[in-house]
Amino acid sequence: MLAPERLINQVAEIHEAIGEIYLTLGEYDEAEHHFREALQLCMPLADQPVSERWLRMHRMLAAVEERRSNYERAFALLTDGMAHAHKDLQAETARCYLLGAGIAYRTGDYKYAMEWANIGYKLAEQSNCVTDQARALKIIGNIANDQGDRVQAVEALNRARALYEQANMLAGLCDVLNDLGRVYTQAGRWDETIAVFEQSMAISEAIGDVLATARTANNLAVVLVGRNELDRAGALYQRASELFARIGSRLGVAVTSYNRGEVLLNQGHAAEALALFTAAIADLEAINARSFLPEVFRLAALAEIALGRLDHARTYAQRSLATAEELGQADDSAIAYRVLGEIALAAGDLDTAAELFERSSTLLLQLANRYELGKVRYQQARLALARNDSVAAVAARAEARAIFTELNAQRDLALTDQLLA
Repeated sequence: MLAPERLINQVAEIHEAIGEIYLTLGEYDEAEHHFREALQLCMPLADQPVSERWLRMHRMLAAVEERRSNYERAFALLTDGMAHAHKDLQAETARCYLLGAGIAYRTGDYKYAMEWANIGYKLAEQSNCVTDQARALKIIGNIANDQGDRVQAVEALNRARALYEQANMLAGLCDVLNDLGRVYTQAGRWDETIAVFEQSMAISEAIGDVLATARTANNLAVVLVGRNELDRAGALYQRASELFARIGSRLGVAVTSYNRGEVLLNQGHAAEALALFTAAIADLEAINARSFLPEVFRLAALAEIALGRLDHARTYAQRSLATAEELGQADDSAIAYRVLGEIALAAGDLDTAAELFERSSTLLLQLANRYELGKVRYQQARLALARNDSVAAVAARAEARAIFTELNAQRDLALTDQLLA
């Protein structure tokens, strides 16, 4: 017969394992139930230090809330557990720091996220945990990318990729491939983007990770929109949205909603697109997922331009710029300047438009963001035509066309070819 303490430990272990399965499948209510059962079974007696499982269950419960987009609740659970951590729990403490860094990243607190990621990385090194080092590098790479440091981002994410491959950890490899795809998208390396997204999706489907499949489907669709494969992109967005809704991810539903809105906007349905953008803004603000707001604000601005409501467009574009600059999102700041330039051009304020396009161009050149630079060159060609400067128009159009041809950005290429016609 097993000793009572050993039996309790085994039951807690079973609850934990079942909870992890439900977490992967996106069944968050069931996951929470089993993690709480495990937590109750490992509660410390008075004056005794907490166990590794006790701290880990706080982290797993925080992970459930994070996936539900309940970031404040997730952080509260995490910090409650970490307050009782001690030196014998170094490896688990590292994982808590990394989850906290991820939550801070989601809410746009990049300084806090980077601090916690670096602490987590050092603790993971000290405990010789390869997978936790990879998790830390993944967060560091994503923060670097959002702040415009593409070189550091690719280096950190590829180091994480190698560590996950070394550990044969498929779930982590799937995630970091998805992140690399986002970086390659912004860097204009679209063939590499599609390759890593498709590899990531194959892994997520093979291991049954619903959240990862939804996220990668959404991100792959973003690139397909640029290549004007709108039907395939729309189908992927719809699939991602259904998966996010199934697992109760408000963040995922909000992001796929505004991405579907971008497809509608590109198809000429500005009013329908705007309805999706405004709903997504409300949801993102409600869950404090601020890092996504600059993008959806500028999409709403573009919809308002299409509807001829320039004052509304300017308000959205200014909100995009202000939020991006507050969060340190370099690419989003540069793109917001271009959208503000488009508004000035539509209003006939050509000098202001020229200044804004030039500011956007300078930033995008520094960031090596080829696709968005092509969009600025296209707008500069439009501006030159408005000034009856055919020489400047031809030059700007030629540069835009070269970039879009290189990227196979079919929609933008078609618009550019129509420009001088």
